Amino acid sequence: MTISSSPSSLDGCESTKQEVIRNTVNFYRSIWGDQFLTFDKELKEKVRKELVITDLIELAQHVKLLELIDAVQRLGVAYHFEEEIEECLKYIYVQYGDQWISNNDLQSTSLWFRLLRQQGFDISSGIFNKYKNTKGDFMESLRDDVRGMLSLYEAAHMRVEGEEDRIVEGYFWILAVYFEPQHSEARIFLLKACSLVIILDDTYDNYGTYEELEVLTQAVQKWSRSCLDMLPEYMKVIYRELLDVHEEAEDLLEKKGKAYRSYYTKEMVKEYTRNLLIEAKWAKEGYIPTVEEHMSVTLVTCAYAMIIAKCYVHGDDSVTEDTFKWVSTYPPLVKASCLILRLMDDIATHKEEQERNHVASSVECYMKQYGVSEEQTHDLFLKQVEDSWKIINQESLRPTDVLRPLLIPPINLARVCDVLYKRGDDYNHVGKEMIHYINSLLVDPISM
Repeated sequence: MTISSSPSSLDGCESTKQEVIRNTVNFYRSIWGDQFLTFDKELKEKVRKELVITDLIELAQHVKLLELIDAVQRLGVAYHFEEEIEECLKYIYVQYGDQWISNNDLQSTSLWFRLLRQQGFDISSGIFNKYKNTKGDFMESLRDDVRGMLSLYEAAHMRVEGEEDRIVEGYFWILAVYFEPQHSEARIFLLKACSLVIILDDTYDNYGTYEELEVLTQAVQKWSRSCLDMLPEYMKVIYRELLDVHEEAEDLLEKKGKAYRSYYTKEMVKEYTRNLLIEAKWAKEGYIPTVEEHMSVTLVTCAYAMIIAKCYVHGDDSVTEDTFKWVSTYPPLVKASCLILRLMDDIATHKEEQERNHVASSVECYMKQYGVSEEQTHDLFLKQVEDSWKIINQESLRPTDVLRPLLIPPINLARVCDVLYKRGDDYNHVGKEMIHYINSLLVDPISM
């Protein structure tokens, strides 16, 4: 069978162009035109104009600015405005520092705290204390503030390691001094005082520069809110809280006709910071003092005499001006209690402290002065602790320099050292024994 083919089907080199007829639809012209080509740019500029701090002087304006930043971040478009957000939050931080004036608005306070913490500003969580009751719990009335509670929940995710992580241990310490129900007021103010002591101690030991610490010490000696302007931002929080706690106690004392008592505790705080500054100078210069020189300073900075005086501030009528004069002279009983804390604390903590730029402890001072080993120094210090207890026992025998109830605080403060430091630093490194003590005392019910 013969098959014939035409050139068009076999060549493949030439094709015949034919007009293709396709079905079409009558599409309507877009009503939007080209406006979306510039729409995002226009929106960005509109937001940028709102993310400005010029002429924003009222609290309500600052709250709206924070709400705008929050909305932009939640929408996932904050990367367009990183510089503007940084400038706005920096401005608000400079304006308010750690003291956000919120008219008791929990929602805006929580928003302010969260946004600034997210941006890396080191602001204090103490701003939330005004929403707590005297027991330290958030007030029941906040339950009705749904938005505020939700904002607070979100802010809680910005906590950092170490915030308020010694409150339970601090309260355990105070309970060793006064555990009876009638001393409830004293326990509250003692815990506040001890918390301030820890904050001041850490500021002088670790955080502050020597120049900043000089200014803080001067401010404490003047004891006036007018000194706030001379302090760095982070120190303003500490200084303001120091004054607030004392003023709160003064108000209560004045109502009881015992306002004179606050004078003595103020003077002991002043003495405390002066000696902390001496320690800071030693640390800065790498100076290792003699044991005698060291003890003349660190028996003050152990803060026990000051804490004892604060115990007496909230005491009954058995406390007189002579009581405060007695404790401020470091009589044998008070000095022995201070020495027990100083030596047991240093034995337990000196190795860890020397890993950072910490002032030389009594252990290093004694080893250098007398050329003995660390183990020998520990043994000798434990013997001194034992001798200090003999002094306490002797001073507790009748007749005593002060009424017997007034001997209880220094004695109990010495006792608690054995619990906290006998096995090491159980205050800062809570172990099984300390957990057991706290659970037994505060958590587990007593079996009947």
